[in-house]
Amino acid sequence: MGGGKSRSNTLTNALLVQAVITLFLVVLGTVTRRGFETMVDFTAPIFWFFFLLSSFSLLVLRVREPERERPFRVPFYPLTPLLFCLLCGY
Repeated sequence: MGGGKSRSNTLTNALLVQAVITLFLVVLGTVTRRGFETMVDFTAPIFWFFFLLSSFSLLVLRVREPERERPFRVPFYPLTPLLFCLLCGY
């Protein structure tokens, strides 16, 4: 590990950044007139982007490791994840 920083600093910094963002959203939600709607407007794109990346990772892993045993089968694969990726991207 270079630079004299330990791995625990990374975790601490990540938690601090998350706390600052959360406090910003809470304050923004309380000072604006539409409160909760404003918080949803700011967080919804991140929420859908997470779903998009999760479904895309399913496609990538199935292509890269086709011989691996799958404990769960996706119905109508690959149509279902592709359709979901398109809807999340929209």
